Amino acid sequence: MRPLLKGRAVEVLRVAVDYVDGERVERAERETVDNVLVCPASTTDADGNARPDADRAAYALAFPKGYDKSLRNCRVVVDGEEYAIAGDPRPRRENCPTAWWTVAEAVRADG
Repeated sequence: MRPLLKGRAVEVLRVAVDYVDGERVERAERETVDNVLVCPASTTDADGNARPDADRAAYALAFPKGYDKSLRNCRVVVDGEEYAIAGDPRPRRENCPTAWWTVAEAVRADG
């Protein structure tokens, strides 16, 4: 029997900060996470008064159990497009019968 829900691979981009001789040095780290559920969350026009030509796209991403890394200030690549993770999503460890326990909103505004 095939599973009803099937995740896919997404790439998580995070910036690691080090200090060398008192100077801030940033480096990008890329990590591929398998078995992430990807669901379109919303596609809307941005606030017409502030940005009349802007569009907003969002995905709800469910990360699998066992993925405990912080997603705060991270970006993700879904279908070749880069999105920012909103806020600081945390795992929901209690009463979670599925294989996924961290739900994050990934957003992008164009225009």
